[in-house]
Amino acid sequence: MVRSRPLPSVVEFNKLLGAMTKMKKYDTVISLCKRMELVGVSHDEYTLNILVNCLCRSGRVVLGFSVLGKTLKLGYKPNVVTFNSLVNGLCIELKLSAALSLVDQMEKDGVAPNVITYTTLINGLCSSRRWSDAMQVLNEMIKRQITPNVVTFNGLIGNFIKEGKSQEAMELFSEMSRRGVVANIVTYSSLIHGFCRVGSIDVAQKLFLEMQSHGIRPDLITYNVLLDGLCKNAKLEEALELYNKMENSGMKLDIVVHTTLIHGLCMADKFDKALELFNCLLLGKGVKPNVWTYNIMISGFCAKGLLAEAQKLFRDMKEMGCLPDECTYNAIIRGHLRHGSTSEVIELLQEMRNCGFPADTSTMNLLIYMIYDGRLEGGFLDLLL
Repeated sequence: MVRSRPLPSVVEFNKLLGAMTKMKKYDTVISLCKRMELVGVSHDEYTLNILVNCLCRSGRVVLGFSVLGKTLKLGYKPNVVTFNSLVNGLCIELKLSAALSLVDQMEKDGVAPNVITYTTLINGLCSSRRWSDAMQVLNEMIKRQITPNVVTFNGLIGNFIKEGKSQEAMELFSEMSRRGVVANIVTYSSLIHGFCRVGSIDVAQKLFLEMQSHGIRPDLITYNVLLDGLCKNAKLEEALELYNKMENSGMKLDIVVHTTLIHGLCMADKFDKALELFNCLLLGKGVKPNVWTYNIMISGFCAKGLLAEAQKLFRDMKEMGCLPDECTYNAIIRGHLRHGSTSEVIELLQEMRNCGFPADTSTMNLLIYMIYDGRLEGGFLDLLL
Protein backbone atom coordinates (compact mmCIF):
# COMPACT_ATOMS: atom_id res chain seq x y z
CA MET A 1 0.00 0.00 0.00
CA VAL A 2 1.38 3.39 -1.03
CA ARG A 3 1.39 5.86 1.82
CA SER A 4 0.05 9.31 1.03
CA ARG A 5 2.56 12.08 1.45
CA PRO A 6 1.90 14.25 4.55
CA LEU A 7 0.61 17.74 3.87
CA PRO A 8 3.03 20.65 4.38
CA SER A 9 2.42 22.39 7.68
CA VAL A 10 1.29 26.01 7.94
CA VAL A 11 4.84 26.90 9.02
CA GLU A 12 6.27 25.35 5.85
CA PHE A 13 3.70 27.12 3.71
CA ASN A 14 4.48 30.41 5.44
CA LYS A 15 8.21 30.06 4.75
CA LEU A 16 7.38 29.68 1.07
CA LEU A 17 4.97 32.62 1.16
CA GLY A 18 7.63 34.82 2.75
CA ALA A 19 10.18 33.89 0.10
CA MET A 20 7.73 34.55 -2.72
CA THR A 21 6.78 37.93 -1.23
CA LYS A 22 10.44 39.01 -1.10
CA MET A 23 10.64 38.13 -4.80
CA LYS A 24 7.50 40.30 -5.39
CA LYS A 25 5.56 37.32 -6.73
CA TYR A 26 2.33 38.56 -5.23
CA ASP A 27 -0.05 36.61 -7.47
CA THR A 28 1.82 33.40 -6.62
CA VAL A 29 1.39 34.12 -2.91
CA ILE A 30 -2.35 34.68 -3.36
CA SER A 31 -2.67 31.41 -5.30
CA LEU A 32 -0.71 29.51 -2.65
CA CYS A 33 -2.97 30.90 0.08
CA LYS A 34 -6.01 29.57 -1.81
CA ARG A 35 -4.24 26.24 -2.24
CA MET A 36 -3.66 26.04 1.52
CA GLU A 37 -7.39 26.26 2.16
CA LEU A 38 -8.22 23.72 -0.54
CA VAL A 39 -5.91 21.09 0.99
CA GLY A 40 -7.12 21.80 4.50
CA VAL A 41 -4.22 23.82 5.91
CA SER A 42 -5.68 26.66 8.00
CA HIS A 43 -4.34 30.17 7.70
CA ASP A 44 -2.67 31.54 10.79
CA GLU A 45 -1.90 35.14 11.78
CA TYR A 46 1.23 35.30 9.59
CA THR A 47 -0.56 33.87 6.56
CA LEU A 48 -3.41 36.35 6.81
CA ASN A 49 -1.12 39.34 7.31
CA ILE A 50 1.04 38.42 4.33
CA LEU A 51 -2.07 37.80 2.20
CA VAL A 52 -3.37 41.30 2.98
CA ASN A 53 0.00 42.74 1.99
CA CYS A 54 0.11 40.91 -1.33
CA LEU A 55 -3.49 41.74 -2.23
CA CYS A 56 -2.80 45.44 -1.67
CA ARG A 57 0.47 45.37 -3.57
CA SER A 58 -1.26 43.72 -6.54
CA GLY A 59 -3.97 46.40 -6.64
CA ARG A 60 -6.74 44.47 -4.86
CA VAL A 61 -7.15 46.61 -1.76
CA VAL A 62 -10.88 45.80 -1.40
CA LEU A 63 -10.04 42.09 -1.06
CA GLY A 64 -7.27 43.12 1.33
CA PHE A 65 -9.86 44.66 3.63
CA SER A 66 -11.96 41.49 3.39
CA VAL A 67 -9.01 39.44 4.63
CA LEU A 68 -8.42 42.03 7.36
CA GLY A 69 -11.99 41.46 8.52
CA LYS A 70 -11.35 37.70 8.61
CA THR A 71 -8.15 38.33 10.59
CA LEU A 72 -10.00 40.33 13.23
CA LYS A 73 -12.86 37.81 13.35
CA LEU A 74 -10.41 35.03 14.14
CA GLY A 75 -8.98 37.08 17.00
CA TYR A 76 -5.65 37.82 15.31
CA LYS A 77 -4.05 41.26 15.53
CA PRO A 78 -2.91 42.90 12.29
CA ASN A 79 0.60 44.33 12.52
CA VAL A 80 1.94 47.69 11.31
CA VAL A 81 3.16 46.15 8.03
CA THR A 82 -0.36 45.00 7.22
CA PHE A 83 -1.86 48.39 8.01
CA ASN A 84 0.86 50.09 5.96
CA SER A 85 -0.01 47.92 2.96
CA LEU A 86 -3.66 48.90 3.25
CA VAL A 87 -2.76 52.58 3.61
CA ASN A 88 -0.53 52.31 0.53
CA GLY A 89 -3.28 50.60 -1.46
CA LEU A 90 -5.76 53.35 -0.58
CA CYS A 91 -3.23 56.06 -1.47
CA ILE A 92 -2.54 54.48 -4.85
CA GLU A 93 -6.29 54.56 -5.53
CA LEU A 94 -6.32 58.18 -4.24
CA LYS A 95 -8.79 57.28 -1.49
CA LEU A 96 -6.96 59.62 0.82
CA SER A 97 -9.75 60.28 3.32
CA ALA A 98 -10.05 56.52 3.83
CA ALA A 99 -6.27 56.27 4.23
CA LEU A 100 -6.23 59.00 6.87
CA SER A 101 -9.13 57.35 8.70
CA LEU A 102 -7.32 54.01 8.63
CA VAL A 103 -4.28 55.57 10.32
CA ASP A 104 -6.58 56.83 13.09
CA GLN A 105 -8.04 53.32 13.37
CA MET A 106 -4.54 51.86 13.67
CA GLU A 107 -3.90 53.91 16.77
CA LYS A 108 -7.26 53.01 18.28
CA ASP A 109 -6.35 49.36 17.78
CA GLY A 110 -3.04 49.89 19.55
CA VAL A 111 -0.86 49.70 16.42
CA ALA A 112 1.50 52.70 16.32
CA PRO A 113 2.07 54.23 12.88
CA ASN A 114 5.73 54.31 11.87
CA VAL A 115 7.83 56.30 9.43
CA ILE A 116 6.59 54.15 6.51
CA THR A 117 2.97 54.90 7.40
CA TYR A 118 3.51 58.63 7.35
CA THR A 119 5.76 58.56 4.27
CA THR A 120 3.07 56.64 2.38
CA LEU A 121 0.44 59.20 3.38
CA ILE A 122 2.68 62.11 2.38
CA ASN A 123 3.33 60.62 -1.06
CA GLY A 124 -0.38 59.99 -1.57
CA LEU A 125 -1.29 63.55 -0.59
CA CYS A 126 1.43 64.96 -2.85
CA SER A 127 0.10 62.91 -5.76
CA SER A 128 -3.24 64.69 -5.27
CA ARG A 129 -1.42 68.04 -4.97
CA ARG A 130 -2.59 68.45 -1.40
CA TRP A 131 0.62 70.18 -0.40
CA SER A 132 -0.55 71.76 2.85
CA ASP A 133 -1.99 68.43 4.03
CA ALA A 134 1.27 66.67 3.15
CA MET A 135 3.27 69.21 5.15
CA GLN A 136 0.81 68.87 8.01
CA VAL A 137 1.42 65.10 8.09
CA LEU A 138 5.18 65.77 8.09
CA ASN A 139 4.82 68.13 11.03
CA GLU A 140 2.57 65.63 12.80
CA MET A 141 5.12 62.83 12.56
CA ILE A 142 7.88 65.15 13.82
CA LYS A 143 5.63 66.22 16.70
CA ARG A 144 5.22 62.55 17.61
CA GLN A 145 8.99 62.16 17.56
CA ILE A 146 8.94 59.91 14.50
CA THR A 147 11.99 61.09 12.58
CA PRO A 148 11.40 61.48 8.83
CA ASN A 149 13.97 59.55 6.80
CA VAL A 150 15.51 60.33 3.44
CA VAL A 151 12.66 58.53 1.63
CA THR A 152 10.13 60.81 3.35
CA PHE A 153 11.96 63.95 2.32
CA ASN A 154 12.68 62.65 -1.18
CA GLY A 155 8.98 62.06 -1.77
CA LEU A 156 8.13 65.63 -0.80
CA ILE A 157 11.07 67.18 -2.65
CA GLY A 158 10.41 65.14 -5.80
CA ASN A 159 6.76 66.12 -5.89
CA PHE A 160 7.51 69.80 -5.23
CA ILE A 161 10.01 69.73 -8.10
CA LYS A 162 7.41 68.23 -10.46
CA GLU A 163 5.13 71.16 -9.67
CA GLY A 164 7.88 73.72 -10.26
CA LYS A 165 8.08 74.54 -6.53
CA SER A 166 11.89 74.64 -6.42
CA GLN A 167 12.07 77.10 -3.52
CA GLU A 168 9.85 74.92 -1.33
CA ALA A 169 11.95 71.89 -2.29
CA MET A 170 15.12 73.73 -1.25
CA GLU A 171 13.58 74.64 2.10
CA LEU A 172 12.87 70.95 2.70
CA PHE A 173 16.44 70.15 1.70
CA SER A 174 17.66 72.58 4.37
CA GLU A 175 15.29 70.98 6.89
CA MET A 176 16.84 67.61 6.10
CA SER A 177 20.29 68.95 6.96
CA ARG A 178 19.06 70.51 10.20
CA ARG A 179 17.62 67.17 11.26
CA GLY A 180 20.74 65.23 10.33
CA VAL A 181 19.04 63.31 7.52
CA VAL A 182 21.71 62.57 4.91
CA ALA A 183 20.68 63.36 1.34
CA ASN A 184 21.29 60.71 -1.30
CA ILE A 185 21.55 60.70 -5.09
CA VAL A 186 17.75 60.78 -5.46
CA THR A 187 17.59 63.98 -3.39
CA TYR A 188 20.30 65.75 -5.34
CA SER A 189 19.10 64.53 -8.74
CA SER A 190 15.59 65.83 -8.05
CA LEU A 191 16.89 69.24 -6.96
CA ILE A 192 19.33 69.53 -9.87
CA HIS A 193 16.53 68.68 -12.30
CA GLY A 194 14.22 71.23 -10.70
CA PHE A 195 16.67 74.12 -10.79
CA CYS A 196 17.76 73.30 -14.35
CA ARG A 197 14.12 73.35 -15.41
CA VAL A 198 13.48 76.83 -14.00
CA GLY A 199 16.74 78.18 -15.45
CA SER A 200 18.65 78.44 -12.15
CA ILE A 201 21.62 76.63 -13.63
CA ASP A 202 24.12 78.14 -11.16
CA VAL A 203 22.21 76.61 -8.24
CA ALA A 204 22.05 73.28 -10.07
CA GLN A 205 25.83 73.32 -10.65
CA LYS A 206 26.44 74.16 -7.00
CA LEU A 207 24.28 71.22 -5.90
CA PHE A 208 26.10 68.94 -8.34
CA LEU A 209 29.48 69.89 -6.85
CA GLU A 210 28.12 69.57 -3.31
CA MET A 211 26.87 66.07 -4.08
CA GLN A 212 30.32 65.04 -5.28
CA SER A 213 32.01 66.63 -2.27
CA HIS A 214 29.86 64.42 -0.03
CA GLY A 215 31.12 61.32 -1.82
CA ILE A 216 27.92 60.72 -3.78
CA ARG A 217 28.85 59.70 -7.30
CA PRO A 218 26.46 61.11 -9.93
CA ASP A 219 24.82 58.54 -12.16
CA LEU A 220 24.21 58.86 -15.88
CA ILE A 221 20.74 60.37 -15.39
CA THR A 222 22.05 63.09 -13.06
CA TYR A 223 24.88 63.96 -15.45
CA ASN A 224 22.46 64.17 -18.35
CA VAL A 225 20.04 66.42 -16.45
CA LEU A 226 22.84 68.90 -15.76
CA LEU A 227 24.20 68.57 -19.31
CA ASP A 228 20.74 69.36 -20.71
CA GLY A 229 20.41 72.32 -18.35
CA LEU A 230 23.77 73.74 -19.43
CA CYS A 231 22.86 73.33 -23.11
CA LYS A 232 19.47 74.97 -22.73
CA ASN A 233 21.03 77.88 -20.85
CA ALA A 234 23.62 78.44 -23.61
CA LYS A 235 26.57 77.36 -21.43
CA LEU A 236 28.16 75.30 -24.18
CA GLU A 237 31.75 75.49 -22.94
CA GLU A 238 30.70 74.13 -19.56
CA ALA A 239 28.51 71.53 -21.25
CA LEU A 240 31.43 70.30 -23.34
CA GLU A 241 33.63 70.22 -20.25
CA LEU A 242 31.04 68.14 -18.40
CA TYR A 243 30.71 65.81 -21.39
CA ASN A 244 34.49 65.29 -21.43
CA LYS A 245 34.44 64.50 -17.69
CA MET A 246 31.75 61.91 -18.32
CA GLU A 247 33.82 60.29 -21.05
CA ASN A 248 37.01 60.33 -18.96
CA SER A 249 35.21 58.77 -15.98
CA GLY A 250 34.84 55.54 -17.92
CA MET A 251 31.05 55.83 -17.78
CA LYS A 252 29.29 54.22 -20.73
CA LEU A 253 27.44 57.09 -22.38
CA ASP A 254 24.14 56.27 -24.03
CA ILE A 255 22.50 57.88 -27.03
CA VAL A 256 20.47 60.24 -24.81
CA VAL A 257 23.64 61.95 -23.55
CA HIS A 258 25.11 62.35 -27.04
CA THR A 259 21.82 63.59 -28.46
CA THR A 260 21.45 66.14 -25.64
CA LEU A 261 24.82 67.63 -26.52
CA ILE A 262 24.17 67.51 -30.28
CA HIS A 263 20.90 69.37 -29.72
CA GLY A 264 22.65 71.94 -27.53
CA LEU A 265 25.31 72.54 -30.16
CA CYS A 266 22.66 73.03 -32.86
CA MET A 267 20.72 75.46 -30.65
CA ALA A 268 23.92 77.47 -30.16
CA ASP A 269 24.47 77.61 -33.95
CA LYS A 270 27.45 75.26 -33.73
CA PHE A 271 26.16 72.85 -36.33
CA ASP A 272 29.64 71.86 -37.56
CA LYS A 273 30.56 70.60 -34.09
CA ALA A 274 27.21 68.82 -33.83
CA LEU A 275 27.85 67.14 -37.18
CA GLU A 276 31.33 66.11 -36.05
CA LEU A 277 29.93 64.46 -32.93
CA PHE A 278 27.14 62.81 -34.93
CA ASN A 279 29.66 61.35 -37.38
CA CYS A 280 31.72 60.06 -34.45
CA LEU A 281 28.65 58.16 -33.28
CA LEU A 282 28.34 56.49 -36.67
CA LEU A 283 32.04 55.70 -36.97
CA GLY A 284 33.35 54.72 -33.58
CA LYS A 285 31.35 55.48 -30.44
CA GLY A 286 29.45 52.23 -30.54
CA VAL A 287 26.19 54.10 -29.94
CA LYS A 288 23.35 53.96 -32.45
CA PRO A 289 21.56 57.26 -33.18
CA ASN A 290 17.83 57.21 -32.49
CA VAL A 291 15.02 59.04 -34.27
CA TRP A 292 15.51 62.12 -32.06
CA THR A 293 19.18 62.33 -33.05
CA TYR A 294 18.36 62.03 -36.75
CA ASN A 295 15.60 64.63 -36.46
CA ILE A 296 17.98 67.16 -34.92
CA MET A 297 20.56 66.65 -37.66
CA ILE A 298 18.00 66.73 -40.48
CA SER A 299 16.57 69.98 -39.06
CA GLY A 300 20.10 71.37 -38.86
CA PHE A 301 20.84 70.56 -42.49
CA CYS A 302 17.51 72.06 -43.55
CA ALA A 303 18.16 75.25 -41.55
CA LYS A 304 21.40 75.71 -43.48
CA GLY A 305 19.77 75.00 -46.83
CA LEU A 306 21.71 71.75 -47.25
CA LEU A 307 18.71 69.87 -48.63
CA ALA A 308 20.70 67.19 -50.44
CA GLU A 309 22.47 66.28 -47.19
CA ALA A 310 19.14 66.32 -45.31
CA GLN A 311 17.55 64.08 -47.94
CA LYS A 312 20.50 61.66 -47.84
CA LEU A 313 20.35 61.43 -44.04
CA PHE A 314 16.60 60.83 -44.30
CA ARG A 315 17.27 57.87 -46.60
CA ASP A 316 20.18 56.64 -44.46
CA MET A 317 18.14 56.52 -41.27
CA LYS A 318 15.56 54.28 -42.94
CA GLU A 319 18.32 52.01 -44.26
CA MET A 320 19.76 51.82 -40.73
CA GLY A 321 16.41 50.60 -39.42
CA CYS A 322 15.49 53.84 -37.65
CA LEU A 323 11.98 54.67 -38.79
CA PRO A 324 11.15 58.37 -39.32
CA ASP A 325 8.36 59.81 -37.19
CA GLU A 326 6.04 62.76 -37.81
CA CYS A 327 8.73 65.22 -36.63
CA THR A 328 11.15 63.87 -39.25
CA TYR A 329 8.68 64.30 -42.09
CA ASN A 330 7.55 67.74 -40.98
CA ALA A 331 11.13 68.99 -40.60
CA ILE A 332 12.28 67.87 -44.03
CA ILE A 333 9.07 69.03 -45.75
CA ARG A 334 9.45 72.52 -44.24
CA GLY A 335 13.12 72.53 -45.27
CA HIS A 336 12.21 71.88 -48.90
CA LEU A 337 9.40 74.45 -48.85
CA ARG A 338 11.48 77.23 -47.30
CA HIS A 339 14.28 76.82 -49.79
CA GLY A 340 12.04 76.66 -52.84
CA SER A 341 12.55 72.97 -53.59
CA THR A 342 8.97 71.79 -54.04
CA SER A 343 9.71 68.84 -56.33
CA GLU A 344 10.29 66.52 -53.37
CA VAL A 345 7.42 67.86 -51.27
CA ILE A 346 4.54 66.04 -52.99
CA GLU A 347 6.20 62.66 -52.57
CA LEU A 348 7.08 63.41 -48.93
CA LEU A 349 3.55 64.59 -48.15
CA GLN A 350 2.07 61.45 -49.68
CA GLU A 351 4.53 59.25 -47.82
CA MET A 352 3.80 61.04 -44.54
CA ARG A 353 0.05 60.61 -45.05
CA ASN A 354 0.51 56.90 -45.89
CA CYS A 355 2.37 56.47 -42.60
CA GLY A 356 -0.57 58.05 -40.76
CA PHE A 357 1.40 61.10 -39.61
CA PRO A 358 -0.28 64.54 -39.57
CA ALA A 359 1.23 67.81 -40.70
CA ASP A 360 2.01 69.89 -37.63
CA THR A 361 0.94 73.50 -37.11
CA SER A 362 4.19 74.97 -38.45
CA THR A 363 3.98 72.93 -41.66
CA MET A 364 0.29 73.76 -42.17
CA ASN A 365 0.88 77.49 -41.60
CA LEU A 366 3.80 77.52 -44.03
CA LEU A 367 1.82 75.70 -46.72
CA ILE A 368 -1.18 78.02 -46.33
CA TYR A 369 1.05 81.10 -46.47
CA MET A 370 2.83 79.88 -49.61
CA ILE A 371 -0.48 79.04 -51.30
CA TYR A 372 -1.85 82.47 -50.35
CA ASP A 373 1.10 84.36 -51.86
CA GLY A 374 1.05 82.23 -55.00
CA ARG A 375 4.24 80.20 -54.51
CA LEU A 376 2.25 76.95 -54.26
CA GLU A 377 -0.88 75.61 -55.92
CA GLY A 378 -3.94 75.01 -53.76
CA GLY A 379 -3.81 71.29 -54.56
CA PHE A 380 -1.03 70.89 -51.99
CA LEU A 381 -3.57 71.17 -49.20
CA ASP A 382 -5.44 68.16 -50.57
CA LEU A 383 -2.44 66.03 -49.62
CA LEU A 384 -2.95 66.95 -45.99
CA LEU A 385 -6.70 66.40 -45.77
